[in-house]
Amino acid sequence: MLDARDATLLPDWLEHLAVCHLPALAGLTKAIREDQAAVVRGITTPLNSALLIRNGSGSGSS
Repeated sequence: MLDARDATLLPDWLEHLAVCHLPALAGLTKAIREDQAAVVRGITTPLNSALLIRNGSGSGSS
């Protein structure tokens, strides 16, 4: 989703997490759904922290 900046798969992905019966993933699903609009903006925006960290430009890198 991040590489393609396409959040259309997010709802299905969240549904899979919600039914996987792993409490940590269910908690993650709940947290993402609480502000899903912000998550979608983060995925679809050309500059987001995941891309910065992967490319070595995030905080903490020298």
